[in-house]
Amino acid sequence: MKTTKTILAAAVCIGACGIFAPSGATAQGTVYVSNTGEAVGPTVYLGSDRWAAGDFITGGNSTGYTLDSIQYLSGGADNQSDDFSLWLYADNGGQPGTSLEQLSGTDNPASAGTIYDYLASGIALSSSTTYWVVAQMGQRVTSFTYLLDATYSGNFISNDGWSMNNSAIGVLFSSNSGSTWSGGQPYYMQFGVTAEPAAPVPEPGTLALGGLGLGLATLFLRRKK
Repeated sequence: MKTTKTILAAAVCIGACGIFAPSGATAQGTVYVSNTGEAVGPTVYLGSDRWAAGDFITGGNSTGYTLDSIQYLSGGADNQSDDFSLWLYADNGGQPGTSLEQLSGTDNPASAGTIYDYLASGIALSSSTTYWVVAQMGQRVTSFTYLLDATYSGNFISNDGWSMNNSAIGVLFSSNSGSTWSGGQPYYMQFGVTAEPAAPVPEPGTLALGGLGLGLATLFLRRKK
């Protein structure tokens, strides 16, 4: 009986380790690209008729990345309306296309010069791909609510080949809830992107090892009965 239990435990361990063991350590919560340390230039009003967008491009990791959070540099607020939101968008020919996710964070980033964290749900990012961070508002810009801190500097820090500010026309604006976008101003939205490499898909040999272990476990259970 003791021998059977020992072999059974070993078989289960082989299956579990073969399937779930990581192939290598991965970085947790790496800031892959950011320009929040650049000198602040103009402060721009946001509204339902003035959404703002800034771009970033992921690096070349073969398995892609998992988005952890976006760090947004706020320009403060004239009047607080609790209707600010930050979103991740796919690219569509050099401008925001389809919305991918509303990030989780405060709807009242009212403190000027403060970096606010907006958390993602673990959405997958493809390698070497452009994405957009979009700041949205519920009230019109004439209400003078939340402001965006921008920078004239095109510089940023990056890891693993990530980049940002690739739009030649600077930060983009939309006056019709993202239907169309325009730019032309020589400044950029200030934010950072925290992510981690996506876990690799198990190799066929790894899956075979896991199946072998689970098969052995099943065989011993049947013999025991």
